[in-house]
Amino acid sequence: MWIIFGWTTRIKPTARHGQFYCPQCRVSSTYAECLRSTYFHLFFIPLIPLSESRDGVQCCTCKNAFDDEVLEYTPPQLTASWKCPQCDRSWPESNIRCPICKVRPDGTPA
Repeated sequence: MWIIFGWTTRIKPTARHGQFYCPQCRVSSTYAECLRSTYFHLFFIPLIPLSESRDGVQCCTCKNAFDDEVLEYTPPQLTASWKCPQCDRSWPESNIRCPICKVRPDGTPA
């Protein structure tokens, strides 16, 4: 008869959460703190919890886990922008036309 035993580690998100800039999604997202639990198992059934420790955060959007240092990261600001030649409003460089005037940065209609 074989007795299969050992230990396994599971990482689970907890109910504690907050907002942060996810480097994977590249947007502001919600995070959940993670808890690492190690269990003794017998025949692959977790029986006795051996240890529990806090283990970083997990993005609720992409489900990737990160160290706590990611909470202090501030995203780079979008500095590149252009002004609409008609309404004189500033728009990020990612806009290919003014959403109000429907004009491109060079003044041609879109």
